[in-house]
Amino acid sequence: KEASVGALNKLKDIRALTAKKFYWASLLNAITDSVSKGVWLRSLSLDETIVEIPKPGAQKNTKGVIKKSDMIQQRSLTLKLDGSVYAAGQETAFIGKFVKSLKENSFFNDLFSQVDLSNISQRKINEYDVYDFTLFCRFKKEKI
Repeated sequence: KEASVGALNKLKDIRALTAKKFYWASLLNAITDSVSKGVWLRSLSLDETIVEIPKPGAQKNTKGVIKKSDMIQQRSLTLKLDGSVYAAGQETAFIGKFVKSLKENSFFNDLFSQVDLSNISQRKINEYDVYDFTLFCRFKKEKI
């Protein structure tokens, strides 16, 4: 029973996301247009979290902490992009170019408040050094 409630909640979230005023195809196109030479994307996923933020006018106590009653919960939605790059010694520059291109894309920029490079790790494919990376793109509050 608990699993079916969870599935219904996920379905409700998916319906809410697909009913938004932007088209997923346009978002995917913006991402595709931003991909630079040597970069390929391996996965794309959505992550929803609830974050606590201070209510307007909330004051910190003498220990610098805001009381739990002065906090409100806010929904946060993040697009996670996992990718890889091969650029014979220029991998970080190619990742940077991709991130810059995403941030400069007007459609993408309209949807997201921030784009963060989470990590870069190196692995070998045959004799080639490949760098894997993860980007977290936070949807603007009004776009959720």
